[in-house]
Amino acid sequence: MKRSISICLIVCGALFFAEFGMELVVQPNSSLAHLVGVMSAQTAVVGEKPEDPRPERKLQAPSQEWFLQLEKITAAVEEDYDSAKEMLDRQLEHTSRWSDFELAIFHRRYMDIALIQEDYDLVLEHAKKSLEYRDSIQYFVEERTLSLIARIYAREEYKDYETALEYMQRWLDLTNDWDEGSTNYLSSLVSTTNWKIITRLRSGGDVR
Repeated sequence: MKRSISICLIVCGALFFAEFGMELVVQPNSSLAHLVGVMSAQTAVVGEKPEDPRPERKLQAPSQEWFLQLEKITAAVEEDYDSAKEMLDRQLEHTSRWSDFELAIFHRRYMDIALIQEDYDLVLEHAKKSLEYRDSIQYFVEERTLSLIARIYAREEYKDYETALEYMQRWLDLTNDWDEGSTNYLSSLVSTTNWKIITRLRSGGDVR
């Protein structure tokens, strides 16, 4: 059991780097990429986070069986991505077997593999499915997923800026829920400058 938990923690941490790597593959001249960059830079300079005032989410404790399956999937990833995806497919066929939290993480592991393979349609599919269990995952996981979806839709091959803005708005709404209960965290995120950027994007203007 301890070995399974340790392996899962190590792998999950490593796979999060793949998600953050998405910022590097978004076209640098993309308007939304500029917006995300502005917001990320602002967040980075903010001081220590206070206690999150948003309603606490009751996260379900994963089962030992789930850890065992995730360990098998992790081992498969090291050998062959397609085999790992087949294993994930089998687990996701039995939704009644797993809790919402466990299903959300399975979808996120699928999303991580798709990111490595640069299959962005598949990333979007499983990122959106993981959000169906939003009440059973941590706020920061939901925030990262919303931001990831927005960045993908802003990529050169999609150029779906309206959809990108919809997800960026959801990301803003979620982070602003925190801001409403705090006077010193993420306040710059909803600055006049950022709202001007969003308005220009919605009107089809470019942001430099």
